[in-house]
Amino acid sequence: MNLNKNSYELLAKLAGFKGVLKKEFQLDSKKAVLLDVGVDTNLSAEKALKAGILTARASAGCLADIKAEGSSVEVSIKSDVAIATLGCQMAGWAIPIQGENALASGPARILARKPKSIFEKVRYEEKSRKAALVLESNKIPDESSLKYILDKTNASELAIAVFKGDSQVGLLNVLARVVELAVYRLDFLGYDVNNIISARGNARMPEDIDMCSANDALIYNSSVELEVKSWDEKLTDKCVSKSSKAFGKKFKEIYDKAGCDFYKIDPAIFAPARIKIKEVNSAKTYEAGI
Repeated sequence: MNLNKNSYELLAKLAGFKGVLKKEFQLDSKKAVLLDVGVDTNLSAEKALKAGILTARASAGCLADIKAEGSSVEVSIKSDVAIATLGCQMAGWAIPIQGENALASGPARILARKPKSIFEKVRYEEKSRKAALVLESNKIPDESSLKYILDKTNASELAIAVFKGDSQVGLLNVLARVVELAVYRLDFLGYDVNNIISARGNARMPEDIDMCSANDALIYNSSVELEVKSWDEKLTDKCVSKSSKAFGKKFKEIYDKAGCDFYKIDPAIFAPARIKIKEVNSAKTYEAGI
């Protein structure tokens, strides 16, 4: 696999979208293509939906099939679930941009090994002269930020798509992490996520386009189905948001009470509303949630 090359080529398709702002940088012997899909852009609803799906797929290393039909976002991952979610899609790299830190996801994290602990668990690495990154940021990366990314990935070409969290593209990307949310929760609980064979998930699209509404959709209106090699029955009820002391409250209330600090929020709330787990070895099925 070369997940970076695949995602790089997928992001390159954004350049042809009307309303996407493209900027190319020549940085010594290296180059970067910056694609603004949700910061200073003015995409139509149709183009924003397509751009959202495309960036979400690139964010997962092209290992996930992502659809937005009707009022929900659907995700299907047929193999390499831990790599697609924790190794690529998780927003696990803080990129410095003009004095602030932006959240980065995508297979470029594999090249930079950000964070290192995740790649020690998923046991995957690759080398690529092309790097692909998806960035949630209120600011457009400058040359110093792009050089930083290229240096950390040791790549010679970079494709980076940028959007605000409260843009339509940003909303779709958050909802498309519904499976990643479940896998992250399992990893937090100490489960070996390499046991996950395949995964499916869906999240209902909220009416409002903002961070709190997106989190409410994941916490209260999402479901995930996992097929695993083996399972620990004791973990089942801990896999869903209902296990959190904060369950039942609007995310804005939870966030405000934590002083707008994600690290002070009960981590158990970051989980899907419903989960269904099929253990292949025993053919048993386990379910939890609302």
